[in-house]
Amino acid sequence: MSDEGVGMDREAQEKIMDTNNNYTTSGTQGEKGSGLGLDLCIDFVEMHGGTLSVDSEPGQGSTFTFTLSA
Repeated sequence: MSDEGVGMDREAQEKIMDTNNNYTTSGTQGEKGSGLGLDLCIDFVEMHGGTLSVDSEPGQGSTFTFTLSA
């Protein structure tokens, strides 16, 4: 899934992917989230033997990709 939002630098990407860290970033209209949705997605994908990753650049949006084992 890709978006055209605010994007993130490498440090923010690492923080949001750490389920032990409660880190969120502001959205395109300054909105804040809890980060719970992403944590649930990471847990779900990992429970099914997969991985979830993010590719993002500040000002360029973000792309989230996941794989599941067969």
